[in-house]
Amino acid sequence: MKPWYIVLLSCFALASCSSMNTLTLSVTEPSPITLPQHVSSAAIVNRTAPDSSIAFLHKVDQILSAELKGIQEEGSSEVLRGLNQQLQANQRFSNTVIVPVAYKTTRVNDFSPLLSWDEIEKICQTHSVDILFVLEVYDTDTKLSYKTVPVTVRVPIIGEVTTLEHEATASTNVRTGWRIYYPEQRIIVDQYLSHDNVTSSGRGINPMVAAAAIVGQKKAITSMSFDLGVAYGKQLLPYTHRVSRSYYVRGTNNFKIAKRRARAGNWDGAAELWFIEVSHSKRKIAGRAHYNMAIIHEINGNLTEAIEWAEKSYTDFNNKKALRYLRILQQRKSQHDLLQRQLSDME
Repeated sequence: MKPWYIVLLSCFALASCSSMNTLTLSVTEPSPITLPQHVSSAAIVNRTAPDSSIAFLHKVDQILSAELKGIQEEGSSEVLRGLNQQLQANQRFSNTVIVPVAYKTTRVNDFSPLLSWDEIEKICQTHSVDILFVLEVYDTDTKLSYKTVPVTVRVPIIGEVTTLEHEATASTNVRTGWRIYYPEQRIIVDQYLSHDNVTSSGRGINPMVAAAAIVGQKKAITSMSFDLGVAYGKQLLPYTHRVSRSYYVRGTNNFKIAKRRARAGNWDGAAELWFIEVSHSKRKIAGRAHYNMAIIHEINGNLTEAIEWAEKSYTDFNNKKALRYLRILQQRKSQHDLLQRQLSDME
């Protein structure tokens, strides 16, 4: 077995001799939810009130899970309020409204059968909106734990004494489910179910910390419920994230110089040298140059040209990495086209 320092040096040597470097760039993706083109107004419906057929089961569930009094109504209302705030901030909506009537669910913690389209159309006509966001599921499952541990505290005059420290913890799983109904085409645009957890705890030599933990938990649940509504509304918006790409830095002296230019932020200067090598007599070098030309076109936002360069790198020069990169670019182009349609609908 080699000493650890020789293995470490070997790893550094391999890294320094790598034929590729890595860069990161920002990519804007289309929103996870695509609304129909002409939607500009929405109503938000609470469908989490228990139907008479499950009222008893709902009450038992509250008792068994030590559910906090009133949290079902308060929490679901906060989810709706959070979504409404986010929709109002979305430029495509000229009007949003929370329907004041609470509709019934026939399930404790899962989706009920679809609302009838006649009912959906009636709600939309009543409130003059194009589409309905329906909170179909809102369920909280709270577990309480309580323990005591001996601790040493200093008391004036007496000195150090041993007493019990009380610790209470309330942990709640919040389950939310949405459906988006579009009556014009009678389609469900989206159906989404999520699980989130929030925990509150209290600790001290006074056993009343248990009560304090429960009070804190109720506030935490309602606050998180509002955030869950906001988060669902944000799924109607494009989002940006960073992705990594690899490019060739070895093969000829031009690749080495281009590497330094790229490190200095002069990507166009690096591309000038890569372009020189696309006609290199060695197919391996030419394939790498074509691959790098795809990279620079993606950096500059020219996805069609990037696809053409990556495809040629694979088909004409058998660069296997180019085939994987080509698939990534084709997916990006598809997502970019969807993004452009979404942005057009928002205008």
